[in-house]
Formats: sequence, structure tokens, C-alpha cells
Amino acid sequence: MNELEPVDAVPDRPGRAAWLPYKRQIKRWVIRPLKLTRGVVTVPNTLLYAGGLRSKASLTLPQFLGIGAVKGGTTWLHHNLAAHPGLMLPSDKEMHYFDHRLHRGIGRYSRAFSDAGQRIPGEITPSYSTLSDWRVSLVAKVMPDVRVIMLMRDPVERAWSHAVMKLARERRRAPSEIGVAEALTHFSSAESLSKGHYTKTIDIWSSHFEAEQIMVGFYDDITDRPLELLKDIVRHIGASTDIDWSAMPYGQVIDRGVRGGPDVVGSSTPTLPDELRNALHELYHDELHRLADRYGQPATNWLKRAQT
Repeated sequence: MNELEPVDAVPDRPGRAAWLPYKRQIKRWVIRPLKLTRGVVTVPNTLLYAGGLRSKASLTLPQFLGIGAVKGGTTWLHHNLAAHPGLMLPSDKEMHYFDHRLHRGIGRYSRAFSDAGQRIPGEITPSYSTLSDWRVSLVAKVMPDVRVIMLMRDPVERAWSHAVMKLARERRRAPSEIGVAEALTHFSSAESLSKGHYTKTIDIWSSHFEAEQIMVGFYDDITDRPLELLKDIVRHIGASTDIDWSAMPYGQVIDRGVRGGPDVVGSSTPTLPDELRNALHELYHDELHRLADRYGQPATNWLKRAQT
């Protein structure tokens, strides 16, 4: 396994902890009602484009989407694709248009890619892996030729990394402060489980896009064969591989710090306690078998770890 160089990708943001305890209430009583009100105008506008009733000729829309998985190496992917001279990604890694920001309208979404020029535009929002069938169908109608990239990580390790992010780093405390009961509740939540059921994600996206439009990669390859994985992704997008690969940060660990938690193997995620590992093996028993049957290695190794 290659040794990766750690990189701090997102600096700490002072003052965030002061309002964090009220974030959920603000979202529920202020932000969500505003979004619903604005959506009355802007979501139908998006549907006009999806239905072909308005021309998309003036819009610059992504030609590739990184859809996940959450805590599956997407920050590493964003940094590397953003460094490719033939690709254009917005400075914000996660646009969240198709999951949380449809109310803003497709025109505003398009403007995020207006500087693409001759470069291929795209974006990476890992929570797109949990989009409903209807929302994926909307993606397909608006961008029928888009190339899709899904990076998958051992669901057990992904769930733990996600829990560390949500229960420790975002609450400004050490991972050792996560209680067993608290972790188990998070593991069993719809939020966590939906992000680890990759076969459902692929089945939904495959029902709206051709097989050649969807690439499945593996988190394990970020450490075992990062350059080869990156080249495969660039080819899938349709960009040139005739570039200076030494300028790409493919050998680096991208750590998102407090805001996002570690994103690739070798970073600061603490070891998963055995008690929690056993619980996760039970939760993902069926999914691990499905993944091993469908994809072979390295999913077979994930299953073997769960059986030992």
C-alpha cells in the first residue's frame, strides 16, 4: 500500500460552534419554509427545461457528475479533477442542486459553470447517491449525456467515518467522546443507511442512464493504485490523458478537517471499536453479499473482513 502525503484541504472556521446548536431549528423554521416558497416559481422553471419546453442552448451544464459515496474519497477526486487542465469544477465542491437547491433554479446552477470555456464542466456532490428515482430522472432529462462517477468504500468503514464526522468533528469534540449507544443510533438512521446501500444507488441511476455512462470506482484504489484510478476516471469523462500527471495531487490524503472529516484511507479517522464493527457487520450483511456478488474485488475483501 502506498504512503499518502496528508493535506489540510479545508481550514477551520472560527465562530461556527457558537451557532451550531441552533442550526437544526433555523433550518426547520426559517430556511425550509423559504425554500418551499421560492420553489413554487423555480422548480417548475427547471421542469420546463427537463420537458424540452425551454431550450438549454444558453445553459452551461455539467458533463460529468461525481455522485458519491459520502466519505468515499470524493474530496480526493474533486482536488484531482480540478487540477486537470481540461476540466472545470466550481470552487465549491458540493453544489447540491439536485438534492437541496432546486428552488434556486437551473439558470443559477448553470452560471456556476459559465467560465468553463473549452474545458469540460462537472461537479461532485456525494449526497446525489441518495437521490430519489424521480430526482435522478430529472437529472437524466436535463443532462441526458452526463457521465456519472460513483466511488464506493467498505460500507462498514464508510459508516464509521461518517459517524465520526457527524458526531465528533461537527460538534467540536474528540471521536473518543462518541458513546456506543449514540453511535449505534446513528448507524441505524435512515441518513447513514441510505448512504451505504450502494447497489440501490446504482440500480436507480442505471434505470435512467446507459451502462457506459456510469463508472464505479473503489476507495481502496486511492491508496493501492491512485494514478491508475484517476486515469480511468478521466478517460470515462472523455478528457485527455496526455497531461503532466506529476502536477496532480493523486498521492495526497485530502483531509477536510472539522467541517468534513477525513476523506481517504490513511488520514485521521480513529480505529473502529470491535463492538461497533460487529454491529455494522450485521447492519450491512446483505449489502456486503450483494456487492461481492456484483463487483468482486475489492468488495469481496469487505465481505471477508465482516466474516472474520
